[in-house]
Amino acid sequence: VISAFQFYNVDYEFGYSYLKFNNLIRYTYPIGSVLVFVNGGISTGWAIIEKNKANVDSHYNTDINTFKTKVLHHTRIKEHGFIIGSGLKYKKYSFEVRFELGDGMEINTEFTSTTKRYFALIGYTF
Repeated sequence: VISAFQFYNVDYEFGYSYLKFNNLIRYTYPIGSVLVFVNGGISTGWAIIEKNKANVDSHYNTDINTFKTKVLHHTRIKEHGFIIGSGLKYKKYSFEVRFELGDGMEINTEFTSTTKRYFALIGYTF
């Protein structure tokens, strides 16, 4: 708001959906009937849906000007990351936690967009 007669309304829509592939190496150590494991590797994700827009309404007296622009101007479609994790396997059941650190979607060096993700996985083997 600049004054009662001059103000802006801005609507941002921002989001990414990824198709990701994880490549991990696992080390397993048996303790009785329980298998304890640690793993690490890389992840690669491709953005399949990108929402990156801003709708701006400029109000000056009774005039309204509308324009659209991008929120981020230099984005990448492919995201790379590193994954580490650990877990347990007992008979057909497993539990695992993972941490992923990725390089994010923004290429600009002045603005970092690194991603940190945490996963908790529960598994059953047929």
